[in-house]
Amino acid sequence: MINTHIMLCDLAQFRHQTGLSQVELASLSGVSLPTIQNIEAQKANPSLEILEKLFGCLGIEIKAQLQPLNYGIAIALGVPLTGTDE
Repeated sequence: MINTHIMLCDLAQFRHQTGLSQVELASLSGVSLPTIQNIEAQKANPSLEILEKLFGCLGIEIKAQLQPLNYGIAIALGVPLTGTDE
């Protein structure tokens, strides 16, 4: 699971460190200004693709580490488990 909370909190900080405004980041990344504003306000759940575009413009590479699903935790959290191994 990607810890997007940490990345999203850091987006504005990294953007400020590079001297970019939200408008400039939107123009460079191709991500809309309202989307950037919502991400920085913790009101959005962006895809990995959007995060890669934004952080890429800031010179930060995102690496994802995939781990097997812990079914016990998933069931305890009420995650629907669908599909079959046919």
